[in-house]
Amino acid sequence: MGNGGLYVPQELSRGADGIMTGFAYPEMLVSVSALFAVGRSDEAEDLFDAYLPLVRHEQQPGFGLAVRKEILRRRGAIRSPAVCSPSPKLEALDIAELDRLLSRLETRLKESAHGGRRAVA
Repeated sequence: MGNGGLYVPQELSRGADGIMTGFAYPEMLVSVSALFAVGRSDEAEDLFDAYLPLVRHEQQPGFGLAVRKEILRRRGAIRSPAVCSPSPKLEALDIAELDRLLSRLETRLKESAHGGRRAVA
């Protein structure tokens, strides 16, 4: 699988055996893959779609690693979101955008049938 996970449902529908991409919510990827494996593709795609704005935000060239590391820090997976130079560091506006994306994700998950599968810390 390629394309940074942006097309996971389409790739699984075309016969991919699983998902191998970086994302700050790997449990979502596991759930999507498992749902596809048991024939629940619509549910899998709905779950993936809830996270898609964040998947897309995290896949920005250069900048995305800083986003992923900040989310992983917030989730307690790593201590520091520091990135090596020349990668850009997140600024106040970047943090505000991330806060908004995470808040919208939380709202979507609460409103959806996937609330029990939510992966937001």
